[in-house]
Amino acid sequence: MMGLLVYSFYTYRMGRRALSGTPLVAPEAIIGCEGIVATPLDPKGFVKVKNELWKASSESVLEVGDEIVVIGIDGIKLKVVAKKEYIQNIESSA
Repeated sequence: MMGLLVYSFYTYRMGRRALSGTPLVAPEAIIGCEGIVATPLDPKGFVKVKNELWKASSESVLEVGDEIVVIGIDGIKLKVVAKKEYIQNIESSA
C-alpha cells in the first residue's frame, strides 16, 4: 500500500511538470513543415508534425498516412493541406 502511495505521488509530480511546461515546438515555427495524417481528417482529426501530435483541420478529406503541409494555425489547431495540393499551388503560381 505504501508503494502505491509513493508511486502515485511521483507520477503526479512528473505529469504535472510535463503538462505545465512550454511546448517543445513554437507554433509559428511549424508553418510550412511537413507531416503525416495520424487519424482521418474529415475535416478535423490529428496529424503528426515534428514528432508531435497536433489537432488539425483540412478543407479536403485526408486519410491516415497521407503527407500534409501546415499552412496556418488557429489557436492550437493546425490548418493543413495535402502535400500534392500544396506543390500544385506553388507550381501554378510560379
